[in-house]
Amino acid sequence: MFTQFLAEGVEAETSKRRYNSSRDVLAWKLSKLTSQARGRIVEKAVAKELERHGFTGVKHIGGTHPFDIDTDQGHVEVKSSLVNTRGEGFLFQRIEPTSFNLLVMVGIHPDWIEIKAMSRGESWNMVNNSKSISMPLTKFTALDDVPELNYTSV
Repeated sequence: MFTQFLAEGVEAETSKRRYNSSRDVLAWKLSKLTSQARGRIVEKAVAKELERHGFTGVKHIGGTHPFDIDTDQGHVEVKSSLVNTRGEGFLFQRIEPTSFNLLVMVGIHPDWIEIKAMSRGESWNMVNNSKSISMPLTKFTALDDVPELNYTSV
Protein backbone atom coordinates (compact mmCIF):
# COMPACT_ATOMS: atom_id res chain seq x y z
CA MET A 1 0.00 0.00 0.00
CA PHE A 2 2.80 2.39 0.86
CA THR A 3 4.38 1.96 -2.59
CA GLN A 4 0.99 2.76 -4.14
CA PHE A 5 0.94 6.05 -2.22
CA LEU A 6 4.47 6.74 -3.45
CA ALA A 7 3.47 5.95 -7.04
CA GLU A 8 0.48 8.29 -6.79
CA GLY A 9 2.72 11.06 -5.44
CA VAL A 10 5.27 10.55 -8.19
CA GLU A 11 2.50 10.58 -10.82
CA ALA A 12 1.04 13.80 -9.39
CA GLU A 13 4.44 15.54 -9.39
CA THR A 14 5.39 14.25 -12.84
CA SER A 15 2.14 15.47 -14.39
CA LYS A 16 2.97 19.01 -13.18
CA ARG A 17 6.20 19.10 -15.16
CA ARG A 18 6.24 21.05 -18.39
CA TYR A 19 7.99 18.23 -20.27
CA ASN A 20 6.50 14.82 -19.68
CA SER A 21 5.88 11.57 -21.52
CA SER A 22 2.18 12.32 -22.05
CA ARG A 23 3.13 15.22 -24.34
CA ASP A 24 5.79 15.01 -27.08
CA VAL A 25 7.87 11.99 -26.03
CA LEU A 26 10.98 13.02 -27.98
CA ALA A 27 10.87 16.55 -26.51
CA TRP A 28 10.52 15.00 -23.06
CA LYS A 29 13.53 12.71 -23.64
CA LEU A 30 15.64 15.60 -24.96
CA SER A 31 14.68 17.73 -21.95
CA LYS A 32 16.11 15.10 -19.61
CA LEU A 33 19.57 15.23 -21.19
CA THR A 34 22.41 17.55 -20.29
CA SER A 35 22.71 20.56 -22.58
CA GLN A 36 25.97 19.11 -23.95
CA ALA A 37 24.42 15.74 -24.81
CA ARG A 38 21.35 17.41 -26.29
CA GLY A 39 23.63 19.70 -28.33
CA ARG A 40 25.61 16.80 -29.81
CA ILE A 41 22.44 14.93 -30.75
CA VAL A 42 20.84 18.01 -32.31
CA GLU A 43 24.02 18.91 -34.25
CA LYS A 44 24.23 15.43 -35.80
CA ALA A 45 20.53 15.47 -36.69
CA VAL A 46 20.87 18.93 -38.26
CA ALA A 47 23.84 17.70 -40.34
CA LYS A 48 21.63 14.94 -41.77
CA GLU A 49 18.80 17.41 -42.34
CA LEU A 50 21.14 19.76 -44.23
CA GLU A 51 22.13 16.89 -46.52
CA ARG A 52 18.46 16.12 -47.08
CA HIS A 53 17.95 19.77 -48.06
CA GLY A 54 20.69 19.62 -50.69
CA PHE A 55 23.73 20.89 -48.79
CA THR A 56 26.91 19.23 -50.01
CA GLY A 57 30.20 18.38 -48.31
CA VAL A 58 28.47 18.23 -44.93
CA LYS A 59 30.89 17.47 -42.06
CA HIS A 60 29.89 17.55 -38.40
CA ILE A 61 32.68 19.34 -36.50
CA GLY A 62 31.13 20.05 -33.09
CA GLY A 63 33.18 20.36 -29.94
CA THR A 64 34.90 23.65 -29.15
CA HIS A 65 35.12 24.84 -32.77
CA PRO A 66 33.58 28.23 -33.58
CA PHE A 67 30.94 26.47 -35.74
CA ASP A 68 29.35 23.02 -35.63
CA ILE A 69 28.98 21.90 -39.25
CA ASP A 70 31.11 22.61 -42.30
CA THR A 71 29.48 22.47 -45.74
CA ASP A 72 30.40 23.47 -49.28
CA GLN A 73 27.87 26.28 -48.80
CA GLY A 74 29.55 27.64 -45.66
CA HIS A 75 29.82 27.20 -41.90
CA VAL A 76 26.72 26.31 -39.90
CA GLU A 77 26.19 26.96 -36.21
CA VAL A 78 23.54 24.88 -34.43
CA LYS A 79 21.75 25.96 -31.27
CA SER A 80 19.00 24.23 -29.37
CA SER A 81 16.83 25.52 -26.58
CA LEU A 82 14.15 24.24 -24.30
CA VAL A 83 11.16 26.53 -23.88
CA ASN A 84 11.69 29.05 -21.06
CA THR A 85 10.14 28.61 -17.62
CA ARG A 86 7.07 30.67 -18.52
CA GLY A 87 6.54 28.69 -21.73
CA GLU A 88 6.71 31.90 -23.77
CA GLY A 89 9.84 31.42 -25.87
CA PHE A 90 13.40 30.20 -26.31
CA LEU A 91 16.80 31.54 -25.35
CA PHE A 92 19.62 30.58 -27.72
CA GLN A 93 23.00 31.29 -26.11
CA ARG A 94 26.69 31.67 -27.00
CA ILE A 95 26.05 32.96 -30.53
CA GLU A 96 29.00 34.49 -32.37
CA PRO A 97 27.73 35.66 -35.80
CA THR A 98 31.25 36.17 -37.19
CA SER A 99 31.82 32.39 -36.97
CA PHE A 100 29.11 31.10 -39.30
CA ASN A 101 27.13 31.70 -42.48
CA LEU A 102 23.92 30.02 -41.33
CA LEU A 103 22.45 29.72 -37.85
CA VAL A 104 20.16 26.73 -37.34
CA MET A 105 18.01 26.86 -34.22
CA VAL A 106 16.08 23.93 -32.81
CA GLY A 107 13.27 24.90 -30.45
CA ILE A 108 12.20 22.12 -28.11
CA HIS A 109 8.70 22.80 -26.81
CA PRO A 110 6.85 20.29 -24.59
CA ASP A 111 4.39 19.65 -27.45
CA TRP A 112 6.64 19.90 -30.53
CA ILE A 113 10.15 20.31 -31.90
CA GLU A 114 10.85 22.77 -34.68
CA ILE A 115 13.91 23.63 -36.73
CA LYS A 116 14.45 27.16 -38.08
CA ALA A 117 17.30 29.01 -39.76
CA MET A 118 18.62 32.51 -40.25
CA SER A 119 21.58 34.08 -41.99
CA ARG A 120 24.58 35.59 -40.25
CA GLY A 121 23.20 39.07 -41.01
CA GLU A 122 19.80 38.30 -39.53
CA SER A 123 21.37 36.83 -36.41
CA TRP A 124 23.74 39.80 -36.12
CA ASN A 125 20.70 42.07 -35.82
CA MET A 126 19.13 39.91 -33.10
CA VAL A 127 22.09 38.98 -30.88
CA ASN A 128 22.17 41.01 -27.70
CA ASN A 129 25.16 42.04 -25.56
CA SER A 130 25.27 38.62 -23.89
CA LYS A 131 25.64 36.87 -27.29
CA SER A 132 22.20 35.35 -27.06
CA ILE A 133 18.91 35.56 -28.91
CA SER A 134 15.70 35.64 -26.92
CA MET A 135 12.90 34.44 -29.17
CA PRO A 136 9.18 34.55 -28.31
CA LEU A 137 7.25 31.53 -29.61
CA THR A 138 5.33 33.59 -32.16
CA LYS A 139 8.54 35.00 -33.66
CA PHE A 140 10.25 31.62 -33.64
CA THR A 141 7.50 29.82 -35.53
CA ALA A 142 7.47 32.66 -38.11
CA LEU A 143 11.20 32.25 -38.91
CA ASP A 144 12.37 30.60 -42.12
CA ASP A 145 12.73 26.86 -42.37
CA VAL A 146 16.09 25.38 -43.32
CA PRO A 147 16.59 26.44 -46.94
CA GLU A 148 16.40 23.94 -49.78
CA LEU A 149 19.47 23.96 -52.00
CA ASN A 150 18.94 22.55 -55.46
CA TYR A 151 22.51 22.82 -56.66
CA THR A 152 25.93 21.40 -55.94
CA SER A 153 28.74 23.80 -55.21
CA VAL A 154 31.97 23.16 -57.14
